[in-house]
Amino acid sequence: MKIIRLKVNAEKSGVRFLRHAAIVILCIFLAVLWSRLTSQRLEPTESGEAYSAFPADRMWIFDSDTDNSKMYEASSHHVTPDFIGLTCDGKRKGVYCSDELMRSVYGELRKFVSYMLSSEAVRAEVVESPEAAYKNVLSSKDSLFIKFDNELPDAAISAVYSGSSAELCNNYGAYIRCMVIFTDDEGKLSAYARDDGNNYSLYTEKNKTAGNIFNNTLLSEYNSNVDMCSFSFSYETKDIKTELRTCFDYPIVSSAVVSSYITVEQPITDFSENADNAFAQNSYLRPVLDSFNINPAITKSYTSDGNIVFADKNIALTISPLGDILYEAADGNLLVSQLIGGKKSGNSFGKMTEAASIFVSSLPTIFFGGQAELRLRQVIADAEDDIVYFKFSYYFDGIRIISACGEEPYITVGVCENEIVFVKLKSFYFGSDFNPRPSVIPFETFAQLISVGEETNNSEIFDVFLYYNLDYYGDWKLSEWAYERIGSSQDEITLS
Repeated sequence: MKIIRLKVNAEKSGVRFLRHAAIVILCIFLAVLWSRLTSQRLEPTESGEAYSAFPADRMWIFDSDTDNSKMYEASSHHVTPDFIGLTCDGKRKGVYCSDELMRSVYGELRKFVSYMLSSEAVRAEVVESPEAAYKNVLSSKDSLFIKFDNELPDAAISAVYSGSSAELCNNYGAYIRCMVIFTDDEGKLSAYARDDGNNYSLYTEKNKTAGNIFNNTLLSEYNSNVDMCSFSFSYETKDIKTELRTCFDYPIVSSAVVSSYITVEQPITDFSENADNAFAQNSYLRPVLDSFNINPAITKSYTSDGNIVFADKNIALTISPLGDILYEAADGNLLVSQLIGGKKSGNSFGKMTEAASIFVSSLPTIFFGGQAELRLRQVIADAEDDIVYFKFSYYFDGIRIISACGEEPYITVGVCENEIVFVKLKSFYFGSDFNPRPSVIPFETFAQLISVGEETNNSEIFDVFLYYNLDYYGDWKLSEWAYERIGSSQDEITLS
């Protein structure tokens, strides 16, 4: 009987154990499920511990219809060239402006830019006859030429294209205004790049991998696109003085560039009207607060000199009646780790860039851009305060909007190592008639601008570009050509 009783007790103990184990497993499952529901993600810290990306009192933000995948897709457009040119068997085809065509062509080819800036390549400064080597590649029979509207750090371009987790090429740290990608004599994919100061870099892949893909067949697929136009470089044109070397690689397209009329307006006449929590949570202002991770239900709000102010001990967000917005934070609101995941501290420049880009992607277009889009134009490091400022400008169909109502419509995002600490922006809604009209043929325009520039000032022409200049709300304008001299701001030139 004792043996039988022992067996029965063992069976009962086994049943109890299984029940307890099942309860424990269920509790663990519910705990994990709850953590997933109450945080954006769990990420390991340097010590291996996990933390909740968003504080519990910020969970209201996930009630919105934010689609993070769309934000990442949108952020990739923050670094888009204003010109790309393909040379295939000596025949050149390019794209200037035209967002739709640019995204179609460059959307596939930018992977080569990402590759050249990755750990698969190594960068070296070009000291000996850099301009001659650069021109030699520009004249080669097969290449991909890219020109940005302004010089940007190679690490910033890589972060936006490949994500901040991508490893950068050896000896990265150059600025890039123009880049030409080609296959060298050894069959390796390489790229020459220059900045606005005509400092040159050479990027070369370590192993002959991408060079096998970047070939005549690939280039010819895009080169045959009928919507792309023929082009030549200004240094190849006899009618333009080659001593203007700051503009020697300017791509002059053979056909007229087209642009539409655009206007600037504000979607709301008065941001401060009925500035209480009910207003703050309605469909007008709520998307703005979402971007700044501010919960109007728990964050103190008040009016001051007509402005709406949301503030707690660590943050202050001020919105003027005309949509001027200033955000300043001391600690713990818009963390880099919240926006892109990763570490709570010690974030790299790439992660800071990606965080700024993702934040800008979260801004509602009804307040910021409308039918225009934002692109990263300038990166400035403040060594004294350890803050990197990312400046974004508005563009329509690839053409920069220089001024609107007397102001440069920048969005400035200041990022320290761990969080976004400063944002300054103005609400603009740009509309278009979507009826493209031809501008002056670029070659004629370029020649006239160079000529006028020489007569006006002996300093070298720095750049020639199309831009929109909107003087006041409701004003409809086409884009205009302008030039910029070294050491001065851009000068508008009216051409007959």
